Amino acid sequence: MERHLMKDRQPKPNTTLQFLLPEYVLDFGYVIPAIPHSHSVNVTNTGTVAVSFKASVKPLAGTGFSTDFKRVKNLPCGETQTFTVKFDPQTADLKMGDTSVVMPIQVVGGPTVQVRLCALVTEPAVTVSTDTLQFDTVQCGMCQMRTIQLFNHKSVPGFWSIAEKGKPIKKHQKDLQIQQPPAVVFKMIPGEQVHVQIKFNPAEGSSYNRQLHVCVAESSQQLFITAQGRAEEPHLEFCPSVLELGPCLPLNTDVEVNVTVRNPCPFPVEFYSLELDTQYSEEEKILRLVKGYGENRILLLPPRAPGESLPQELLEYYQEHGSQLKDDGLKQGLDEDEAVMVDTYEERDRKVEEMHSFSLKPAELLVSEMTVVGNSQALGQLEMTPVSRVIARHMRVDLSPEGLAARNRRGIAIIVYGAPLTDNGSCVAALARHYGGVSLSVDAVVTEVLVNGTSPISQTATQPYDCAATR
Repeated sequence: MERHLMKDRQPKPNTTLQFLLPEYVLDFGYVIPAIPHSHSVNVTNTGTVAVSFKASVKPLAGTGFSTDFKRVKNLPCGETQTFTVKFDPQTADLKMGDTSVVMPIQVVGGPTVQVRLCALVTEPAVTVSTDTLQFDTVQCGMCQMRTIQLFNHKSVPGFWSIAEKGKPIKKHQKDLQIQQPPAVVFKMIPGEQVHVQIKFNPAEGSSYNRQLHVCVAESSQQLFITAQGRAEEPHLEFCPSVLELGPCLPLNTDVEVNVTVRNPCPFPVEFYSLELDTQYSEEEKILRLVKGYGENRILLLPPRAPGESLPQELLEYYQEHGSQLKDDGLKQGLDEDEAVMVDTYEERDRKVEEMHSFSLKPAELLVSEMTVVGNSQALGQLEMTPVSRVIARHMRVDLSPEGLAARNRRGIAIIVYGAPLTDNGSCVAALARHYGGVSLSVDAVVTEVLVNGTSPISQTATQPYDCAATR
């Protein structure tokens, strides 16, 4: 009898230690190998007594996950303990793809809490519409542009830049080496498409073969674009190349020598005398006035055939500028002495011509700027300069307010309709967030027109309600 009582007094095993609670998931999402991630985890005692617990970190070995979790003793009721979980794929040499591991947390005298740590290891990358750009034969002094498309097909943003692949430097060029400016870095969100224009602007006649390197930050992708083109340099042949004039007496008949100029190029070439050509001097004045020069002091204009003048937009701008200077000169003369009048147009033109040579910088103030506000995907802000109007006409782009408004109105209109109480509002809100558009409700628009509308249509629609209200 005593032996049986001793057996009954032995403690029974705690079956709660064998219970496994549902998993908690700590998802790191998309992780780039070169960028470690960390998350803070809060453990709160929601019970009525103090608890002690510890985590088993052995399953985390070789997975890239690590934690500073230590054993916690007697955590009071309602108190919170915070620990940090880090994930560094490079420490474990993980491959691209999903990875997960379970970290058990054992509660002393209680069940085991399982925390699943998971992440998706990936790297930024982009795709290019073509890996070869073939330019036409371009004359020196002109340029040609080709457009490529970059697409971010990954689920993480990508920071990319494009530059010409570096070439080895010869020994005699090391002393003359010029440090190139850093490449401009652009950001592409997941699913974004970007159009990039590559310009071929040769300086001398030869064949060109260059490689452009598209570099994506934190990516092992090697992306190269081969650009090929040929340039022709205009040149003339003079016969004779050296002029030898015979002897002549002072104040006697001039000596003339005939010179033959031959164009060996397959395209027409225009040439002129810098000392005698007045049209060249006039065009230089016009080109000094206009805005739109790039960093290398290069102004891009549509190509013109030999013998043609500058575009009409530039000539009109120059005439307006001359008229403005003429009016300013007259006003200044009248303010100085109201009794003195300008007698002849020749004197007036002479003053205008003198002012032309000193008005290069103030001419920028005469250019009016038009701001066209569009949506985030529209044209944004445009500066309406003579150069922009010339290029727009050459590319057949309508820069009038009506044309710009038509471009900004391009898009899609989605109409969501259905039976009452089918929750159309949540569907409309989700579509508006996804496409970045504006959601409109037919009931709200009609109500706004009836209450605050001032157009003839709104007044006609409001009359039945006013009549009903008076009754």
